[in-house]
Amino acid sequence: MITKITGKMLQEATLTHQANIQRSLEHRLQVARTKGNQELVHLLEAEFNQLGAQNVSKF
Repeated sequence: MITKITGKMLQEATLTHQANIQRSLEHRLQVARTKGNQELVHLLEAEFNQLGAQNVSKF
């Protein structure tokens, strides 16, 4: 059976994927803060900001 992938389906999958990435990143950031790993906190914050900028430019 061939499934036709519509633009709406692709957009929903993209949004779900981005939400999963954001949730994972938030968890990693929380763990880094709890452990006091400031270097990792700064790296993850930069990644978080980059992710936000990419999401804005896509839509």
